[in-house]
Amino acid sequence: MIRHHWSRLSPQLWSSRRHVSSSPITIISYQRLSANCSVELNKLSNSLSEIGFFYIGDYEDAIPSSLVSKMRAHTDSLFGAKLEEKSAIHLSKSPHFRGWSALNEEVTLGVPDFKETFDFGYDETPLAPEEAQKCRGDHAWKNMRGPNQYLQSMRDTSFETDMRRYMDGLSRVGRVVMNSAALCLDREPVSLDRFFTDPFCLLRMIKYPPSADADPKVGIGSHSDYGFLTLIQQDPHVNGLQALSRAGQWVDVDPIPNTFAVNIGDMAEAWSSGVYRSTPHRVINSINCAGTDGNPNNGNNSRVSMAFFYEPALEATLDEHMLQLRHDGTDPVELYGQHLHRAYTRSYPTIGSA
Repeated sequence: MIRHHWSRLSPQLWSSRRHVSSSPITIISYQRLSANCSVELNKLSNSLSEIGFFYIGDYEDAIPSSLVSKMRAHTDSLFGAKLEEKSAIHLSKSPHFRGWSALNEEVTLGVPDFKETFDFGYDETPLAPEEAQKCRGDHAWKNMRGPNQYLQSMRDTSFETDMRRYMDGLSRVGRVVMNSAALCLDREPVSLDRFFTDPFCLLRMIKYPPSADADPKVGIGSHSDYGFLTLIQQDPHVNGLQALSRAGQWVDVDPIPNTFAVNIGDMAEAWSSGVYRSTPHRVINSINCAGTDGNPNNGNNSRVSMAFFYEPALEATLDEHMLQLRHDGTDPVELYGQHLHRAYTRSYPTIGSA
């Protein structure tokens, strides 16, 4: 049975910072994990089965720190753009779920998220218009491949090149983590080839503005990720990410320099036959005075993160035991693309639902 812990959370757990624990989450070395170090494999196995979160560091040969710094600078430029320019690449203008979304537009369990986002992926050739028109219902996922929308002001920068390098590096790390997760289950890494030979990867830049009043806002409510693997480059100065422990306590996933916070999603839990945990997590925005213009979105304590989603090929056929995963009582899906598209249209009910 696939667990969705968020559906059983009490209102107190969902909205309060009480019951928060500072229990440490394990740091795992990418280099040693790549070498199948038994110590790192044991740490990974324990992390995935107990809380579903860990930090990964020692990844410089895959993702140079200079590249991370460049991507942080690019992210600041994205969110610093004028509203008119951001609106020109709104998510609603892309059938591929690429572009910008404003505060309160994405929905988690029926509640708007207090965050602003930019969604990107690898630039791909979309279906021809006549073919795209045929992709409806359970075939709508075929329209998820396509080009990004870019801010005009960033066309002459290194953003597109840097982003591809960054995603390439994170894909390397993601495959090593998944190969290691397979080894921990006594499965051969080659068994993952049909999922990850041509992975569908997404990069999301997220800005969680501070709350201007005494009550912290929920940037994104308690939820479990719907995919396989998420790697988060956290804001180095502002925390807010929390994971729910087996004991029912919120655990702070604080930013640690030179690491990514990593968690698995619902489909990875299903793939592991429930051995690994797709853990509920949330973001509580910071409390801060408004900016000089009175707008809380312009305060100086926003949390800005970059989340990378390492997903299987859209065409990948799911294993029999993975077909239990449902979306709001709908029929089970057979292809990963169907699963991903249903999850997206649930988060953005006004986009891509045709």
